[in-house]
Amino acid sequence: ISADGTITFTNNIFSNNTANQDGAGAYVFLNYYGNAIFTNNTFSGNTTDWFGGGVYVSTGVGSITFTNNTFSGNAARRNGGGAFVYSNSISQTIRSTITLTNNIFSGNTTISDGGGAYVYSNGGGVYVYLASGTFNLTNNTFSGNRAQSYGGGAYVIISEDETTANVYNNIFWQNIADPGERSGNDLHVLSDANNNNIASTVNLYNNNFSGTAKDIFITLVQPGRYNHGGNIQQNPRFVNASAGDFRLQVGSACINAGNNNAP
Repeated sequence: ISADGTITFTNNIFSNNTANQDGAGAYVFLNYYGNAIFTNNTFSGNTTDWFGGGVYVSTGVGSITFTNNTFSGNAARRNGGGAFVYSNSISQTIRSTITLTNNIFSGNTTISDGGGAYVYSNGGGVYVYLASGTFNLTNNTFSGNRAQSYGGGAYVIISEDETTANVYNNIFWQNIADPGERSGNDLHVLSDANNNNIASTVNLYNNNFSGTAKDIFITLVQPGRYNHGGNIQQNPRFVNASAGDFRLQVGSACINAGNNNAP
């Protein structure tokens, strides 16, 4: 779909599709201004040679919202195994919002074949690019996703100085990225994409991470622009992750560990 306005996807199943370019499950390109809303959809087993194994969605100025969706076993050879989400407006007066709430990303991959000039494969679960505005990542589960390069669970690029990434109440568990020190197995945030040595703001609160020094990587940390607290590193004790059951067992350290005032 290529259009302006608002596009809504609700209660759909996108399964076992293939594409030789972007968005094997769904492709949404909003020409300049537009909104995309995804609610209660399932993306499973979709594969693309380019970006967004499960879904590719792009807007210039507007909002992109994912709520209560499941992404499992999708693959991209470039970026965004589960989902590729992109907003490129650098307007300081009209800003975009990208919001991911209560989604599950499991077993998605970005594995490049290394051919040609493009060798990076980032964001096994999700790849998010936001030039200007606010990115909210709240109450999501990332489990068993893999990226050949950076951000096994999530790879996030925030560009302009007043852009903000709010990462609250998420569970990141056993995601894998490149073994280097900058990999960010669970979460990789590029917080100075415009390369002016002024970081965008990152708020990181009440998340659960896998428990190694390489699970979180934020490229530029500056006083007042990187705020964090209440994060833990515990086995979430899923009921049966291999069967797609990511409910928490009694006694999980993640129960009641979130912040009810999350964005």
